[in-house]
Amino acid sequence: DELTSAKDLSVRAELEERLRESEKAAARANKEAAMAVEALEAERERWVEEGEQWERRGQDMEAVHVEVLARFEKEAAQARQRAELAEASAREWEARVKDKAGEKDKELAKVRGERGSEVVTLEEQLARLTKQHHQLQTEFNG
Repeated sequence: DELTSAKDLSVRAELEERLRESEKAAARANKEAAMAVEALEAERERWVEEGEQWERRGQDMEAVHVEVLARFEKEAAQARQRAELAEASAREWEARVKDKAGEKDKELAKVRGERGSEVVTLEEQLARLTKQHHQLQTEFNG
C-alpha cells in the first residue's frame, strides 16, 4: 500500500507540476493573445482613422473640384461674354467702315463725275479749237 501511495504521490506531484506548467503556458498564451488583440485593435483604430481621413480628403477634394468647376464655368461665361462683345464691336466697326467706304465711294463717283464731265468739256473744247485752228489755217493758207 505504501508503495502504491508513494507512486500515487509521485504521479500526483508530477501531474501538479505539469498542471502548473500548463497554467503558466496558458497564462503566457493568454497574455500574448491579449497583446495581439490590443495590437489588432490599435491597427483597426488606425485603419478607421485613416479611412475617416481619406473620406474627409475625398470630401475636401470634391469640394475643391466643385469650387474649381464653378470658377471655370464662371470664367468661361465671362470669356463668352467678352467674345460676344468683341464680335459686336467688330460688326459695329465693319458697319462703320462700310458706311465710310460707301460715303467715300459716293464722293469718288461724284468727283469722277465732275472730273469726267470736265474732261468731256475740255475734249469738246479741244476738238472745237482744233477745228477752228484747221479752218484758220486753211483760210490763211488758202
